[in-house]
Amino acid sequence: MFDKDQEIRFSCTQCGKCCEKPPRVNFYEMLDLADKFIFQTAHHTMISYAEKPLDKSLLEHYQIIGHTIMMPELEASLFYFVDFMPVPLVSYKMCSQLKDNACQIYGQRPNSCRLSPFSAFYDSQDQWKTVNFFNERVKANNWNCSFDEKAPIIFKNGDIYSPGLNAIYHQEVTHIREITDKYVEFLALQENNRKNEHFKALFDAMQKNALIITDVLFMLQGAIHFNLITPKIAKDFIIKQKELLEKEINYATSLKSKENLPTSRLYKRMIEDYTKVINTDLFKQIITNDFDISN
Repeated sequence: MFDKDQEIRFSCTQCGKCCEKPPRVNFYEMLDLADKFIFQTAHHTMISYAEKPLDKSLLEHYQIIGHTIMMPELEASLFYFVDFMPVPLVSYKMCSQLKDNACQIYGQRPNSCRLSPFSAFYDSQDQWKTVNFFNERVKANNWNCSFDEKAPIIFKNGDIYSPGLNAIYHQEVTHIREITDKYVEFLALQENNRKNEHFKALFDAMQKNALIITDVLFMLQGAIHFNLITPKIAKDFIIKQKELLEKEINYATSLKSKENLPTSRLYKRMIEDYTKVINTDLFKQIITNDFDISN
């Protein structure tokens, strides 16, 4: 294991191993990559009990990156943030933008890729944990990253050493916090105590070590409400997503594999929802009350 005060060196050898899974992205990256990946919203929660609190540095980071909900009845705090994850594509076994171990959208790659081997999900002083994730795979001969003494320094004195990586790290944290706060604020504007129901569902899921995934429609509606994007940008995003979905459903249907049935059903449902959005100008209408966290 690395020590927090250790000087860490790292260089990429383009083995492609850390790129096999499609990247998690922030809200604005999702819009930019609408024609590359099919996205859903991922709702992350962590809880810190008074009797068993999270590590101090991690707790402070979650307060920065996301939204804090105090739970006095449980003597606990719930930390919440959202990002966006690609739906599995049946036509690819790894990231659809990885070909011959080279990224096809390298200049457009999201911050989660640019930060590698760091992560916005940890505070700057705990980045050694994510670096160690890479190191363990190198030791197991699964990955080919270089931690050689001749490689560039990436971590020193308990902090990210590169000014460029530091800037990207703080930008990513800011983006995640902004869209999370706006989403929670938008939930509070809805009827039927929707905000409380949302966090109740998140808490129940967390007790089961489950991650709640929803579509992006409600998120887009909230972004329009707060003038983060225009209705046209939202509709263009949905059109591009629908085109990708139709391409994938044709491929999945041709395989006729039981393994692909759940994904095919998801594709079909998303296509139906997005078709309604395109045909009814949903983003120009008043928000309805049929949003369901379990979708």
